[in-house]
Parts: sequence; structure tokens; C-alpha cells
Amino acid sequence: MLGELSVARRSPRCGDPCVGPQWGMEFRVLGNVDVLDDTGSVAVGKHLASLAGAHMKRVTMELGGHAPVIIADDANADIAAAALIGSKFRNCGQVCISPSRFYVHETVRDDFEQAFADYANSLVVGDGLDDSVTMGPMIRERAVLKSIDLIED
Repeated sequence: MLGELSVARRSPRCGDPCVGPQWGMEFRVLGNVDVLDDTGSVAVGKHLASLAGAHMKRVTMELGGHAPVIIADDANADIAAAALIGSKFRNCGQVCISPSRFYVHETVRDDFEQAFADYANSLVVGDGLDDSVTMGPMIRERAVLKSIDLIED
């Protein structure tokens, strides 16, 4: 099932990734797919849900940039933090699958928090064209204001 969905999403008829009105044409090709799973924006989720409903497909979605991460009790906190720092801060965290919720087992919480904070503090914020910078500017003023609201909360 996932292989067929992946192939359809990369179809040259709609580009990569395939979203918007073109997805409907590709979705009809997937007649033998039972479930559609999507992590992304609310707008795309609504579109996919309407298509799934029209074709009686089950849907599971994680929408609106609230991708959860689970850190189990047997996790190596440093390895987990190193792996997740790129996902969290890719494109200044402005990616639909950027994790925003971390569920960390209490036995590794302190180690994970420290390792994640250490990695975050090592980021160099500035002009994205400067080779020494590891994180450039946010995409628009609205994103900056939302980040300030989150910090102040």
C-alpha cells in the first residue's frame, strides 16, 4: 500500500510532492489503496479528506504542524536529541512535520532535555547565505510573531 501511494505522490503528472487539485487525479488511480495517511497542513488535509470521502477511503491525519515524538525509557538521550534536532529546526521549524510535541519517558527526560538544549544552543542563527550560519531567517513576519507568542506563553 505505501509503495503505491509513494509512487503516486511522485507521479510526473503532478510533480513532487503532489498536492492540490492534481492529487485528485492521482488518488483515483489508487483504487486498491485502503487507507490514506497524511502529515501536513490543515488545508491539504481537508482536500485529501474530501477526496478520501468521495472514494470511501479510511484516513489518518496529523495536521497543523503538531507532529509528536515519543522517546521511550530505553532510548539513548544523546542519540535521540542529535537525530531530532535537525527535524525540529529544519527551515527554522517551519516544516509541516517538524516535531512540536515531545513525549519523553521520565527516566530519560533530564538527559534528553540537556542534550537537546545543548544541540539547540549550538545553532548559529543569522544570514542564511553565510557559511558559518546553521539556521537562517524565518519565512514571514507572521511566523516570527507566532514564535514570540509561544516563547511568552
